[in-house]
Amino acid sequence: MGAGDYLRIRTNFVKKAITDYGVSISRTPITKTISNTRGDETLTEGTAETITAFLVKKNTKWFLEHAGEFEQADALMLIQYNQTVVKNDIITYLTRKYRINDVLERTAGEGQIVYKVCPLYLIE
Repeated sequence: MGAGDYLRIRTNFVKKAITDYGVSISRTPITKTISNTRGDETLTEGTAETITAFLVKKNTKWFLEHAGEFEQADALMLIQYNQTVVKNDIITYLTRKYRINDVLERTAGEGQIVYKVCPLYLIE
């Protein structure tokens, strides 16, 4: 794969998956703090923002599905390579709330990030 091929792949992903089939969702960042005295973990919600993502719910036929990507997840979210999301962020779509379990970077060529994949777990 040539050095510029990942740019073509990235552009096609944004053009097809995000522009043509993307939906507006709400992302609420979560900040994790750990108590100095007892080690208790506290999750605090930040200010929500609207982002565009390609969202696939479980049991949806998907032409790019890889074995195991839906394992134990309720939905899968694909986002642009430069979109900021982290584990435990809250995703709201159609009144349903999901928590991001992980952020996986899909690469092409020399390790250039093409897009990110986030398994989502329904929490409400």
